[in-house]
Amino acid sequence: MPLVSVVLSIYNGEKYLAQAIDSVLQQDLKGFELLLVDDGSSDGSLGIIRQYEKQDTRCRVLTGPNQGLIGSRNLGISQARAELVALMDQDDICMPNRLSKQLRYMNDHLECVVVGSKVLLIDPDGEPIAPMLLGETHEAIDAANMSGRGGAIVNPSSMLRKSAFLAVGMYPKDFVHAEDIDMFLRLAEVGRVANIPDILLHYRQHLAGTGYQHRQKQQASAIAAVQAACQRRGLVFNAHELAITATNEVVVIGDVYAKWAWWALDAGYVRTMRKYAFRAWLTAPYKTTYIKLMLCALRGH
Repeated sequence: MPLVSVVLSIYNGEKYLAQAIDSVLQQDLKGFELLLVDDGSSDGSLGIIRQYEKQDTRCRVLTGPNQGLIGSRNLGISQARAELVALMDQDDICMPNRLSKQLRYMNDHLECVVVGSKVLLIDPDGEPIAPMLLGETHEAIDAANMSGRGGAIVNPSSMLRKSAFLAVGMYPKDFVHAEDIDMFLRLAEVGRVANIPDILLHYRQHLAGTGYQHRQKQQASAIAAVQAACQRRGLVFNAHELAITATNEVVVIGDVYAKWAWWALDAGYVRTMRKYAFRAWLTAPYKTTYIKLMLCALRGH
């Protein structure tokens, strides 16, 4: 039996897929399995993972018709042979000690049902944007989730106990694009949740990501997940106390680039900051905030 099962859900992910898989297979932990769940991809993803399955006995391919991320993750976790299951996305990169550190933490903290980690946000080219950690303790993480804010535990950085995951009902289809917030809220009701304050994952940001492509649906689902948690916990739901609001705002590409630039500047990644300051400015050269950003980029501070 493997010590850890890694579940990697895949849908048309050929661009970064090999890099993601290699980062798992290069772990310093021995004795894990990698479940590669193809969710009806129409690109070359299935061929890539079939090749890995032939070359490495730790890899196991699961396939089926397209049912979305919730369905493919539920399938992968249900088929995992280990009690401890690490989640992974097709465009992210694990640090070599990720599984060993999380396994050690879970073995040392039997009350913990899920542990994530600090992550490094990277851009589509793999350039660093900024580190991110919204809380280490159960209380801080649960409070952030109850505010509706995502990322308190970064889903592909998480390792969870399969028995707890099954006990709370797996991922339901009620909170599309915010299923991670719902899951972590329910897991926090049956055990402790935590983050390791070390960077164990490079978390890729790109405009095709859920938070940019499906922002409106994600925000609505997050609010609904918090409301459901309040009902379970016997709390009064107050939408005005949330960190998010339901909105019909359209994602502005220039504003996304500007956000990445400010994050990179705060983190000391001047090269990345200049890259996205310039891209933001190109989208609207006369916008005051972008001109200010460009001046900061030229100064480097």
